[in-house]
Amino acid sequence: MKRICLLFNVSRRGYPSWRNRTPASESSDDILSQRLIQLHHDSRGAYGIRRLQSDVQNEQRFHGKSRIIRLMKQSGLKAANHTRYRVTTNSRHDYPIAPNLLNRKFNPAEADVTWATNIRDIRTEEG
Repeated sequence: MKRICLLFNVSRRGYPSWRNRTPASESSDDILSQRLIQLHHDSRGAYGIRRLQSDVQNEQRFHGKSRIIRLMKQSGLKAANHTRYRVTTNSRHDYPIAPNLLNRKFNPAEADVTWATNIRDIRTEEG
């Protein structure tokens, strides 16, 4: 009896009730995990722990934050951080535009005739 209890990780006192218990078709963790995956997929990966917990609570299922965190980690769910596109070029200025001397001729006939660099390497007054 002691070996059976150790094997199934059940206390000796709780063994009879454990043995007579009907097996569940799916555990509550599996059901909640499937629902979290569905909600995460519906939000296109944008929902994190707080929103998923709120959506689950709106369905009259109340679960703790730590349980949702654990199930999200087990399922490999993470909220996606969508960054908004930011325009960095200011084309509306009165500064003169330098002429295109290179004119897309990237293979000069002689060495040391044409030099090129990244514009970020050149220090300007604007920074």
